[in-house]
Amino acid sequence: MNGGMVRRECSLWRALVPYPARVIRRLSRSRFFTLLPSLVLCACSSGEGKPSPSASAPAAQASATASAAASAAAGTPGATPKGGALPPSESKDECLSECAKDASDAAEFYCGTDKKSYSACEWICDGVPKGVGVYPGKCNEDGSPPASRPPIAADGVLICDWFDNKGEWVAVECEEATDDDDAANSEFGGKGVLPKGAAPLDAPEKELPEEVSHRARFGSIKNQGAAPSCISFASTALLEGAVAGATSSKIVLSEMHFLSRYHTTSYNDAIAKLSLGAALADAAKAEGLAYDAAIADGWLQGESQPPADKVSALDAKVAFEVATVRELVGGGGGRPTAKQLQAAIADGEDLSVGFRMSDNWYTANLLPGGVIEDYPRGRNFGHAVVLIGYKTIEGRNYFEIRNSWGSAWGDGGYGWISFETAEANLQVAATVSARRKDDVVVDDCPKGQAAGFDGKCVKVCSSGALEQNGACPEEGGCPEGRVKDASSVCVRACAEGKRELEDELSVECLGEGCLFSIPSGQYGCKAEDGEDCEHYCQAPDCEMVESKNEFGVAVLGCGPSD
Repeated sequence: MNGGMVRRECSLWRALVPYPARVIRRLSRSRFFTLLPSLVLCACSSGEGKPSPSASAPAAQASATASAAASAAAGTPGATPKGGALPPSESKDECLSECAKDASDAAEFYCGTDKKSYSACEWICDGVPKGVGVYPGKCNEDGSPPASRPPIAADGVLICDWFDNKGEWVAVECEEATDDDDAANSEFGGKGVLPKGAAPLDAPEKELPEEVSHRARFGSIKNQGAAPSCISFASTALLEGAVAGATSSKIVLSEMHFLSRYHTTSYNDAIAKLSLGAALADAAKAEGLAYDAAIADGWLQGESQPPADKVSALDAKVAFEVATVRELVGGGGGRPTAKQLQAAIADGEDLSVGFRMSDNWYTANLLPGGVIEDYPRGRNFGHAVVLIGYKTIEGRNYFEIRNSWGSAWGDGGYGWISFETAEANLQVAATVSARRKDDVVVDDCPKGQAAGFDGKCVKVCSSGALEQNGACPEEGGCPEGRVKDASSVCVRACAEGKRELEDELSVECLGEGCLFSIPSGQYGCKAEDGEDCEHYCQAPDCEMVESKNEFGVAVLGCGPSD
């Protein structure tokens, strides 16, 4: 918000995904490409999810291929395009020649569902017959795949590779390539979000803290299972962090409910639904929609659809709303730089991001402490995680990752990726802020109090923060210009002072938050004539935001300053 004016719209930051159109020979294991823009399929662990007992591995692979072929006819995500994996400028022989120069690929083999063994280079360079899937390792003498193998074959459409995550197979999902890599993503709509074009992140003006971590906002690490649902897991974690930052409550949201709203593998589709939030995992379980990787996989492949009645019931049980959804872009409309992402995290933001991956993410290849070894350009598959912090490791800057492959991966489910590798492989970054539901009855608070997340009046502490659990939050312990939020994470402080705004509004800010005084009849205030309503915004979301819900009703929330 510029000049102290009340922002009456939530602006959604559109992002560009300007990764080059070329497919790097050595780094691509995808056998098929389409022109579907911004479609990303995740790398996912097999974890607890198992294929249907009635389906054999080849049958499951054939089902996935048939589903993709059916999608192609309809022009939907997951479609199998015509032609092979190679870029038009590269022949199969050229690909094989380049691949053979890599010792690890030259020594690696796969067992095809046609009972023939293929070299890794044949798989990478489209030398395996179409319709044939592969398992890691050479075939046995009878043509069967190795005894220790993943549940289904990699088909080059949904799954491009597998790796062993300490006894659990992790499926590496294919990312569809596009020749339109410099095109902007579509604008997003939905409750609480009005698309108004892109707004760049500011470069940090002040020295940032040396180390930041938001782990205190989150509960246990989750495991997404065999479905390519990493985007749903990253999205719900982002929402969980936003609620914890506003309320100190560590909630556990339902990935199944969130996935039911879009059930594709597109970042664009998921970001468009962030504004709807998600129901609690316990509520989803009570409705019979506890997370199930096999069912989620069926939704994503188009083999089944989410049950509309259960999804509708859960929609009504979402206990919070989303005030802002921002897909971040850097200066000039490009991708954010690592420095800009660092500044956003230092301000208190968690970031749902998509990266191009490499096999450096694989458990056996991780460096001590869950550090991902640098790679300049990832393979042709992507993975969604949440960036929740950063620190210096052996003199270099690294982002802290919250992953969804279970606690066996990395540092108890967390990991580290260098600024350089993150910036080189970043596809998308988004963040959200939470607010109370618009149908919550808000108390008419006496002087010195303001309505909290649940609409109940609580004391405004001398610091400007709202009282939590009957006590004011502990002050101090944060660098200059930062204060603690409800989850005890240090975030960007609000600019202190009093301001007179348009429409007879006024606001008084201390570092921990801002208290807006709203005259009767303005912005939904129904106080008696001469009385004011009060709206409290907690750092780092210091500005009052008015947007419209799905019914077209104006609702108030809080958002970051422009």
